[in-house]
Amino acid sequence: MDGNRRFARKSNMATVRGHVSGFFRLASVLEWCNDLGIRHVSVFAFAINNFNRSEEEVSALMELAKDKLRELAEKSELVRKHGVRIRVIGNRQLLGADVLEAVDFAEQQTRDNRGMTLNICFAYSATDEITSAIRRVVEDAENGKLEISDIDEKALESRLQIPEPGLDILVRTSGQIRTDNFT
Repeated sequence: MDGNRRFARKSNMATVRGHVSGFFRLASVLEWCNDLGIRHVSVFAFAINNFNRSEEEVSALMELAKDKLRELAEKSELVRKHGVRIRVIGNRQLLGADVLEAVDFAEQQTRDNRGMTLNICFAYSATDEITSAIRRVVEDAENGKLEISDIDEKALESRLQIPEPGLDILVRTSGQIRTDNFT
């Protein structure tokens, strides 16, 4: 979900309309992925550095997230038909209580679904995820839950938020050619 603002500007529409259009396109992409047998899809919905945007845009994006998370969990034919499990990945400490409530609701409503898993990266950055995983490794070592000699790639990977399987392909829908902020 990349390039929604550029799309809105190019189409002479309000920025938030571009984000709404991006959400509706997501439903089509998930259908295509399901038809192709892709069982795990991760979408980068809101980067931590997006908090630097205008207060109006951030507020609109938070409202959109709350509405669409609830809509996906409660009313989405796609989620129901294909048994989609929703997981939200990111720094939850940066989200307001109302957004966290919607996140928790969507995850709880879909937790037993066994079809496709939809990882929504929200308030996310790769550097934040890696830093948080390193902190957990250090904490576990300090608390005796992890021996220093056991600190390796697997110890770090097991503390990342995005679960297995690893990323196979990254598609930037905006046409940008960069992988910043995504592990």
